[in-house]
Amino acid sequence: MPKRYWHFGRSSSIPALERAQGIFPIDSSSNNNGNGKENDDNGSGRTALKPNIICSHCREPNKPEAKFCANPKCGMVLSFKAHNEGIAATKNINKRINELEAKLSGFELMFNKINEGKKQIEENFKRMIELNS
Repeated sequence: MPKRYWHFGRSSSIPALERAQGIFPIDSSSNNNGNGKENDDNGSGRTALKPNIICSHCREPNKPEAKFCANPKCGMVLSFKAHNEGIAATKNINKRINELEAKLSGFELMFNKINEGKKQIEENFKRMIELNS
């Protein structure tokens, strides 16, 4: 059995361990990053454990950064930001569909004109054959 024990206090071992794992308590008073310098980027270098998001529809736990419920039977929107992104994406898709439908109708008109021109050419060709025979 060793004759000497190493005792690490809160001031040395736990903050080092938290930095190594990327975990910092939100209420910590020191914002140093281990090299004696303080973070002055409004805490963007600090992270904290975030609780799982619980779906209000199916009560399944989801990752903190999830936008939609991971339950395949649910798929509920978990944040207002994701909801707005979904609405914006739907509007963009609908706009693109309308643009493609307009192009399709233009192609249909062009195709009809080409068919009319083809019929006129066939009729003119038949007349030329009749005149030559």
